[in-house]
Amino acid sequence: MKRYLLYLCFTFSYVYAFDEFLYPVEVIVHNQKEKLCVLRQKKNELEVWLWDPQDESTVKALLSSFNPASLTVLPDKNGFSFIDNDHIRIKYNDKRFPKSVPLYGPYDLTTLHWIDNETFYFAAKERQHSNLFHATIEGDIFRLTVSNKKDYYCPQKIDETLFFIEKNSDNQYSIIQAKYPSEELKQAACSLKELDNFSNQAYEEYEKKNCLYHQYLNLETAQVLFTTDKIISFLKMISLTEGFFLEHPETINRDENTIAFNYWHLIKEDTQWKTNCLFNFTIPLYLIVAQRGKNRLYESILPLLPYYDQKSAMLYFVDYAAAKDVLNVFSYACLTKEKKQKTDCQFFGQSYFTPRAINQSLFCGGTLIKQMRNDLNPHIEIDELGTQHFKFFKLN
Repeated sequence: MKRYLLYLCFTFSYVYAFDEFLYPVEVIVHNQKEKLCVLRQKKNELEVWLWDPQDESTVKALLSSFNPASLTVLPDKNGFSFIDNDHIRIKYNDKRFPKSVPLYGPYDLTTLHWIDNETFYFAAKERQHSNLFHATIEGDIFRLTVSNKKDYYCPQKIDETLFFIEKNSDNQYSIIQAKYPSEELKQAACSLKELDNFSNQAYEEYEKKNCLYHQYLNLETAQVLFTTDKIISFLKMISLTEGFFLEHPETINRDENTIAFNYWHLIKEDTQWKTNCLFNFTIPLYLIVAQRGKNRLYESILPLLPYYDQKSAMLYFVDYAAAKDVLNVFSYACLTKEKKQKTDCQFFGQSYFTPRAINQSLFCGGTLIKQMRNDLNPHIEIDELGTQHFKFFKLN
């Protein structure tokens, strides 16, 4: 019996075929119109397309020579960042080629979180441990945490407060909040700019003295909100007083066909932080772990994570039905705690993914269905001009 460590911090004729995936990711502004960034996975390759919800037409947003995982739209919505084999790249709408961020040191980078169009923060590994980093598009990097004993990941900045998860040497997990050191980081960035005309040696000496392995986050004044022996990840804060996180097993058994997850609510009531489990769900193992004869998701669990729609205060999640080998989307009303099934897969082996919102509508991607006469979504149609039109499942 083989068991594998589960790492979920990030790190696709008339018969139907499920060898590709098509799913929306984030809203972007292109040619003064809001569109959805869409990822199309062909085996182990990813393509980025921009989809217009009005006429369902598409335009390719990135050359196929890149593999754009963990796509994140910039704050002004005029471009997006992605991680390509541990390289950070930024694609602006008015540029043909993406800009590479010369960031060296950290590896196994997770999703970037943008503060503005010039600065961002993220979690990554360094010296075998996960730490938190603040960086600029010019490649300047500042370490928010510096530890070779603990792991820090899943950072979430709300205003000037940073929430994140800490794992200690006793395998205890804590959700922590701390003040984001914005002013100190601005001063450090200005000091680096003043050294632009200095020699490389002077620059390296300054960096070693002031920046390299200096911890900017003050953990002594940080507040622990919640501690558990269970493995948690994918913290998602929606305000200073409310968020969600995922609980998952440490190991997976290849003799099993599914992975079970619990989704938790974190909320501050008066002065106390409380947690409660909202729902559980399962995902077929073959979508996350490579198996013979199956195409796994290049982005692993990212397209399947629960999605919170702030307008309706509704959570959307996927759940697996082993008897039909299908993955359907369900809704969970945070106010009434009511759960409803929102999709109904028609084919054995079909999967829907959690939706994304644009223009007050929700659209689900999933396994790309190919048929000559197709009234099921998602699928692709091509008009007489050769333009591809993506058809997604629209939630009621």
